[in-house]
Amino acid sequence: MATAGPWAALRPSLAQPLVEALHNVFQHSSMTPVQATAIPPILSCKDVCVQAETGSGKTLSFLIPIAQKLLATKSKPSKRIYAIVILPTRELAAQVHSVACKLFGNIPGDVIPVPLVGGVESKSAAPDAKYKDHRLIISTPGRLAAALESNSLSHNSLEVLILDEADRLLDMGFSVTLTSILTRLPRQRRTGIYSATQTEEVISLARAGLRNPVRVIIKVASVQGKRAIPASLASYYDILPPGQKLARLIELLSRESGKYIIYFLTCACVDYYRRLPLHKMLSSAANHVSDSVQDAVEDKQNERPFIALHGKMTQNRRERSLAQFTTSKQGVLLCTDVAARGIDIPDVDWVVQFDAPQDPDAYIHRVGRTARLGRDGKSVIFLGESEESYVDFLELRKCPMVRLEHERSNALIKDVASGVKDATLADRAVLEASELAFLSYIRAYKEHRCRFLFKLDELDINGVADSFGLLRLPRFYEFKKLRSKFKPRGEGVDIRGIKFKDKQREAARQKKILEATQNCNERIEKIRRKGKKRKKKAKTEVDKPDNTKQKGKRKSQLETGVDEEEEDFSFEAMQLRKLKRGKISQEVFDKVTGQELT
Repeated sequence: MATAGPWAALRPSLAQPLVEALHNVFQHSSMTPVQATAIPPILSCKDVCVQAETGSGKTLSFLIPIAQKLLATKSKPSKRIYAIVILPTRELAAQVHSVACKLFGNIPGDVIPVPLVGGVESKSAAPDAKYKDHRLIISTPGRLAAALESNSLSHNSLEVLILDEADRLLDMGFSVTLTSILTRLPRQRRTGIYSATQTEEVISLARAGLRNPVRVIIKVASVQGKRAIPASLASYYDILPPGQKLARLIELLSRESGKYIIYFLTCACVDYYRRLPLHKMLSSAANHVSDSVQDAVEDKQNERPFIALHGKMTQNRRERSLAQFTTSKQGVLLCTDVAARGIDIPDVDWVVQFDAPQDPDAYIHRVGRTARLGRDGKSVIFLGESEESYVDFLELRKCPMVRLEHERSNALIKDVASGVKDATLADRAVLEASELAFLSYIRAYKEHRCRFLFKLDELDINGVADSFGLLRLPRFYEFKKLRSKFKPRGEGVDIRGIKFKDKQREAARQKKILEATQNCNERIEKIRRKGKKRKKKAKTEVDKPDNTKQKGKRKSQLETGVDEEEEDFSFEAMQLRKLKRGKISQEVFDKVTGQELT
């Protein structure tokens, strides 16, 4: 990692307790370029707009001047909020809060950083009377806006406002919320905007929220103008059929030790792959690698925790997952882009992009989870044959890659595919998760921002189906064209006979099937009785005394009516039999029989 001299060289200078904390607690004997450039303007009471790559030390670059100002302040008015830091997600807020606690816990002043985020109990999220004097609030936009609107924060003495990951704040649609926050806070304040990229939206925000800001743009000199990613990052790509992605991942995990982050396109994809017997697959990979790494594979497979993390998990689960992965030495994090930006997880060796991100900007943020603070790191992205031009596209965006050379093991590919199928047949939860993941993947793929590169019509639908171990194609009316391309995978398999491993879920399913069967039988019997009644009524009408001409006319009309009624009855009965056999859903049945109108 590039350095910019010792802390003693900083002007204005830092307080000695602060320098000692940086040396002893953080083990930082020198500044990073962004710290050396961004700290002095804030200490000189100027606004700053900072652009720097991920892992460059941005967090300390705004926490240090806040700590310095608080140490230098002699007056201590009670219940005073001195600084607020706004971050886009709860995970980022928790991370910055952890760093702030580490810093302020080792300097004088009794300052306790307070997290103010959603998804937790309000009592633990709001400032409490026990906190002394100065306050540092670390918050997400929505929670802060709600607190300001309810006047539960005493913010009239606010002096410093920090917007971290500003580009992501705007990408996530917080523009209106940020505007509301800025109008409620004191104008006589120092404001800092920090981001990895300078988008038009960030520039507009800087114009609206900053006064004559000092602009700080940090690039690594050795690769300036050539790379948008850290110089210590080795970037690779691999071209392979979608159905072989999992086998390639297992092979990579078996050959390369270390800590992994695996990125998937959707939350449902994360849930599906986490349900697969990945430990068992990793163990079987030992049979397909060289003897030199076979023992290491067998030792590692039991040590590796596979941990899921995505935005639809509860906050407590997300925090537990992140904490477990952070403390793990050989962990594998299966996640979405919720863990793509700002989160500082130490010692990540590999970033694997199992699926390309919807937003090409997310590529940089994903790979930025490794090779942080000058450490070496590796990343690889899996692409299909129709997606290979994405490599050239990223190179134009100063993200060069080289192809990851390796020998594919057909035996391993077959073993992994067999393991996926066995897991699906053994548990209906895996079957349902695979169908949900497939649908979510197709829908997300359709919304890709680089549609000129990721074309749905050119997608290998059967390969994608293989990657999710599909036995049947789920019903999805918005993609009817894709159905014609699909080749059934579950021939000879009694899909209705696949049971849940969870006994309670299976009992509930059987109860539902029984109720549906009973309802179906009752409806069939009701239609039969109705048909008999119609026939009887029609016969009575025909037998009524009348003149021959009128009788013949009425008979003809009634016979026609009876035929139509019988035809309707036959159609409804046929549809009910289809419903009973599971060939159509209740929704489809109601639609074709007109029941949804009654």
